[in-house]
Amino acid sequence: MKILFASSEVSPFAKTGGLADVSYSLPKALKRQGNDVSVITPLYRTTIDKGYEFENIIDLKVDHLGKTVTV
Repeated sequence: MKILFASSEVSPFAKTGGLADVSYSLPKALKRQGNDVSVITPLYRTTIDKGYEFENIIDLKVDHLGKTVTV
């Protein structure tokens, strides 16, 4: 099964609470069960500052306050 896991935070990249821990552990457990799992999360400035390397897989265009922005 293909699973896309979207979360506002994923440990260790961005963590403010328990959601980051679940967002880290659950996709790994699903992968061990043979699933094809991808995780998407916002690229916060603090994450960039930590020096992690990421692969940009898609640019999404959304409306924000009447303007189209890429996220």
